[in-house]
Amino acid sequence: MTERDYTDIALELAVREVEGWAEMLAGQRARIDHPARRAAFEFVMPAVSKDREVRDRLFESLADAANRRHEPWVVDALRWLNHPLRAASSEKYLRRTLDWLEQVQRTGSVPFAKQWLDASFAGHNTESAAEIIWTFVNEHSTYPPPLLQIILQSSDALARSSLIANAGVEPPAPK
Repeated sequence: MTERDYTDIALELAVREVEGWAEMLAGQRARIDHPARRAAFEFVMPAVSKDREVRDRLFESLADAANRRHEPWVVDALRWLNHPLRAASSEKYLRRTLDWLEQVQRTGSVPFAKQWLDASFAGHNTESAAEIIWTFVNEHSTYPPPLLQIILQSSDALARSSLIANAGVEPPAPK
């Protein structure tokens, strides 16, 4: 197994709050020799914290473009913040994620805005999460079309899964 595999396992165990998760994260951090990879792990670690306030502080820090400088780290952190096991507590991030989108697009690389939304929406599948997105879209009729397209693309799976979950419709069986 690679260092990345061990890192992913440690984060998965932490988000599941498996007994000893904090020690596992600390142990994995100590095993990472490369300074940039250690810094990336340290950046993401608060996203899997059991403490909601720690997760909220990490999310709030992303309002500052300087804290989004390492885009892959931010995308990873957003994925963990919005993990399906944390969707109920992270749904409150969705509106602000959308509110910050224009700034994210202006200050980041070309694909970053799409990655930002993909990571933020991936863990959600509720009608209320879909409603947050549709409300934003309806309130921003003059939003730049390229960003609107990104919102619609990134929220497609969330919208579809919320329809299935709320309609009690079973997806077709694989063939």
